[in-house]
Amino acid sequence: MIKKILFLAPYSVPVNNPEAICNAKLLKILSEAGYEIDVISKNNNHVYIPNTNDNIFIENVFYIKQFILKNKINIKTIIDHIKVFIKTGYVYKGAHWALYAINHSETLIKDKKYDLIMSRSPSAELAALYLSKKYKIKWIANWNDPYPDICYPPPYGHGPKAKLGGLQKKLLQKVSQQANIHTFPSKRLRDYMFQYMSIKDINSTFIIPHACIDNLFNYKEKEKSSILRIIHSGNITYPRSPISLFKGLNLFKEQAPNANIEITFIGKQDENFTNLIKNYNLDDNINIITPKDYITNLEIMSKFDLALLIEANMEEGIFLPTKLGDYMQCRLPIWTISPKTGEANDLYKDRSILYFSDVSSHESIADSLKIIYSDYLTKKSHFQRRNIIEEYQQDYILNLYKKIFNIIENNQ
Repeated sequence: MIKKILFLAPYSVPVNNPEAICNAKLLKILSEAGYEIDVISKNNNHVYIPNTNDNIFIENVFYIKQFILKNKINIKTIIDHIKVFIKTGYVYKGAHWALYAINHSETLIKDKKYDLIMSRSPSAELAALYLSKKYKIKWIANWNDPYPDICYPPPYGHGPKAKLGGLQKKLLQKVSQQANIHTFPSKRLRDYMFQYMSIKDINSTFIIPHACIDNLFNYKEKEKSSILRIIHSGNITYPRSPISLFKGLNLFKEQAPNANIEITFIGKQDENFTNLIKNYNLDDNINIITPKDYITNLEIMSKFDLALLIEANMEEGIFLPTKLGDYMQCRLPIWTISPKTGEANDLYKDRSILYFSDVSSHESIADSLKIIYSDYLTKKSHFQRRNIIEEYQQDYILNLYKKIFNIIENNQ
């Protein structure tokens, strides 16, 4: 029976970036269900989100080791990268965390027999590959984004046919074949990575969305107002762009000059963001809030009428952004500006997302705003607290992991 888990996740604690948020939620779900979890993480101080109260997520976690590492090129990091290559046969930028994770895990393994390794976030896969092989421990590899980075779809990377170096190809093949189970937040991401990974059997893969946690924060009452108040959380930095939104908002204002709409951005924006607001004469419509810690951000978002997601202009939207789970967590209706083909549009078609616009068309955005604003005036029920869809609920996700654990146990 799977009980003791080694959780390798450089982004998990502290809870101060999207990857850490996803992993911390899973830690909370599994540890509260009685699994004994040891976490190996690292400091992540170069982020724009202040640290939240980590105890909310980890009060039932058995053990945490957090390494204080720097990614700056200096003698120490160079030596660490050489050491990880000698230890594992692989090296890439940032792989030095795996060296520390492996060495510390080996001290833990001397005193504890782990039933399972879970790897989450880049460089965790390298540590898990080494440890699972040496100690014959079952392994679940999770992929929230394409791996390696060069295989991200354009404009982020070079796509699934990106040219990989010899070590990259070898590592990708070993990781693909050695992990017992691979998990992905979306089917489109799984199918995208299947194009270049060497996973033996699609039945060894599971789709597990980002979790929503019950009673994680106190919902704030929506402020009664004649203004439609929209919130966007997270980065608006290249290749995500607000320009189509700003053009679409201007076009809508021309068509409905008396409409009252405010869009608030909480997160990080490109340096020219405020200049774009002025250039498009949107000072009365666009607000910016300095990011708070994760829980405070959720409380702020819950006061708004509608949540907004803006994705980069891609051929296919393969990502399931963390903020979608956050918006569902806040029980907000969602408007997404995304690729015509993609995960967000799939969710729109099954009504998990209420409004959709084509990211490449400001006319589509203006048309959506017309529908949204009309609904706001005439269909107030659309803007009431919404139920979290089943696949994102913590009980559903816990039961899915229990199913995976049973499969692993039965295949021993």
